[in-house]
Amino acid sequence: TIFMTKLIVANWKMYLTLSQSIALAKRISNFKFLISKLELVVCSSFVGLEKVGKVLNGTHIKLGAQDVWPEPRGAFTGEVGLDDLAELGVEYVLVGHSERRRYQGETDAVVNTKLRAVLAAGMQPILCVGEPKRELGSKNHEFRKAKNYVRNQLRKNLKDIPNSKFMIHNSPIIAYEPIWAIGTGRPATPEDASEMHGWIRKVIVEIYGGRASGQTEARPTRIPILYGGSVNSKNAAGFLNAPHIDGLLIGGASTKAEELKLILSAC
Repeated sequence: TIFMTKLIVANWKMYLTLSQSIALAKRISNFKFLISKLELVVCSSFVGLEKVGKVLNGTHIKLGAQDVWPEPRGAFTGEVGLDDLAELGVEYVLVGHSERRRYQGETDAVVNTKLRAVLAAGMQPILCVGEPKRELGSKNHEFRKAKNYVRNQLRKNLKDIPNSKFMIHNSPIIAYEPIWAIGTGRPATPEDASEMHGWIRKVIVEIYGGRASGQTEARPTRIPILYGGSVNSKNAAGFLNAPHIDGLLIGGASTKAEELKLILSAC
């Protein structure tokens, strides 16, 4: 993996108001000892980015955005551009979160455009992939269908992104989030998640041949792959200790300071 330590991404979604976001950022910034042992990214709402960023400034916590519009400037009412995010100190951007795909109708082509734009801007995209439902039938049949779904997603989302983009400073991060597990309280098992993470790594090597342009080292095999989907303090350690899982993408549980503290303690 790129990171020697675990990567934890807190996606606050639209759970918190501006004042609540600032208050939570202040509490999290006091978890100094825990944060020193891992890489923590906080993705607040667009409304909270500026003030949350000011609170986190000077800490080891990185600022992330939940989405972005890929065009530079223009008549795009309601959207936020990459240069806006850069001015606010954003280093990471979620791309293709299942809720964007579901509620905003984002297609794989849109996700691909956003991914390429984030990379071109020098920020680190966190590409979210995952199957929409748990298939019925035997585990093998179920997994085969899920794996094929994720492979097709990766192929479409990574289209025309050259090997040279898989460099240490801002290569894509993959977040596997089975859609049936998000916000349902029914996460994948660590064993199933680990198997899917190993599969994702194989698919990336399959797409890129395992080597980045002009490099002797197999860069794509070093991409961090995170698990997301009903992660909480009770199951975090199981995921973090499983093979192939490099960190977590956490939703609702990351909006409660004590719950997040327990998750960070599991790293």
